[in-house]
Amino acid sequence: MNTASYALRDLTVAAVLDRQVAATPDKVFLTETTGRRYTYAELDRWSNAVANALRARGIGSGAHVGVLMGNSAEHIALFFAIAKLGAVSVPVNTAARGDLLRYYLAQSDCTVIVADAALASRLEEVLAQLTVVRQVILARTGEEKEAVALAANEAVEVADFMTIVDAASSERPNVAVKCSDLLLLAYTSGTTGPSKGSLVSQAAALTYGTSATETHGYRSSDVFYVCLPLFHANALLAGMAAALVCGGSFVLAKRFSVSRFWQEI
Repeated sequence: MNTASYALRDLTVAAVLDRQVAATPDKVFLTETTGRRYTYAELDRWSNAVANALRARGIGSGAHVGVLMGNSAEHIALFFAIAKLGAVSVPVNTAARGDLLRYYLAQSDCTVIVADAALASRLEEVLAQLTVVRQVILARTGEEKEAVALAANEAVEVADFMTIVDAASSERPNVAVKCSDLLLLAYTSGTTGPSKGSLVSQAAALTYGTSATETHGYRSSDVFYVCLPLFHANALLAGMAAALVCGGSFVLAKRFSVSRFWQEI
C-alpha cells in the first residue's frame, strides 16, 4: 500500500479506520492470543459504543483520560474511542504505583481514569491525592485474581466498563476531530529525571504507521505480532497503528513470553 495516498487532513484515527472498514469490513483486524477476534467493522462498532458511553458521562473533546491497562482488546477499543471523541489518552505504565503513579496521573491533569480492575488497589493508594480526578472506570479483562472493588466517595464516581458500554449506542458519535488535535500525552521512558509528557497529535501518532509502512514495505496481507505493552509507543503506534494504516491485521499477546513466543508466532 502507498501511504502517500493519505492526505494530511485525513490522518485522524477515525478517518483511517473508516477507510479500512469501507474497504474490508469483514477482515479480522485484531486477534488476541487468548482467542478473541475482531473484524474492522466489529472494532469500529465496539469503539463507537465505548465512545458513546464515555460521552454520556461527560467525557468529551480535550478531556484527559488516564489509561492504566494491560494488553487487551478493551484497551484497543478504548484507544479508538478516545480518538473518536477528540479526547486525550494518557497511557500509564502498569508497573507504576505509589508516588510514581500519582505523579503520572496528577501531572497530566487526568479527570477520569480507566483501569483494569486487577489494578484497582493501586489506585486506592493514591486516589485521595488526585484532586482533579472525578471518575474511575474499571474494566475486567480476565486477569483478576479475585473480585476487586473500588469504593466510591463524594469526589470520585466509580463505574464498570462493560456495564456502561453495553448500554451505549454503537452509532458513530458526531464529533469533529482534526489531524492536529492532541491524541496522546505519552510519558517518556528513557530519562534521567521524572518522565516527561510528550504531546502527540492524531497525525503524529499515525505517522509512526505511515513511515514504518513506507520504510519496510508493509502490505495489507501482513500480520503484526504485538507483545510489548500498549502503554508504550512501540506496541501502540509502531505496531498496531502500522497494521491499521496498511490495512493489515495484528495479533495481541498479554505480554512477552519466552516459552510461548514461537507457539504464538
